[in-house]
Amino acid sequence: MEQSENEDLMDDKKNVSVDPLLLGQMSKQLQNILAIRGDLSLKVAKRVTFITRFNMIVFGSIAISFLLFMIIMATKINTLTNTVNTMNTIFINMTNDMLVMQKHVAHMESKVSTLPAMQKDLVSMEKTMHNMDNSFTEMQNSLNNVQNDVDRISNPIEKLNQLLGL
Repeated sequence: MEQSENEDLMDDKKNVSVDPLLLGQMSKQLQNILAIRGDLSLKVAKRVTFITRFNMIVFGSIAISFLLFMIIMATKINTLTNTVNTMNTIFINMTNDMLVMQKHVAHMESKVSTLPAMQKDLVSMEKTMHNMDNSFTEMQNSLNNVQNDVDRISNPIEKLNQLLGL
């Protein structure tokens, strides 16, 4: 059975007629398609090559920059270390100074805390001084009165002394 089918197919192929003009057009279209495909492949290859070159240049630049950075860091590491150590020392000193300042401020606060009581005492002393001033004024008036009384009493004795010649 297989043989008969193969023979039928062979007979069909023999009976097929091919138009040479149509065959030529198909050949030209196939060549055009293949040419377009080749041009597209060439464009893609050029783009891929450009992108690859660009990426390699960028990565090369980054690598060179990193290498320069490493060289600079290697040559300046001592300076950087010394600077950081100096800054650390300065910050430690500042911290110590701040602690001392905090102690002084606390001491000042303890001294200043007595000021309100001292102010009350000073107000009380001022009132007392005012009272004393009033007392001295009254005493002065009393002494003036005593002086006037003594002068009045001594007036007749003075006249007697003048008469007696004393």
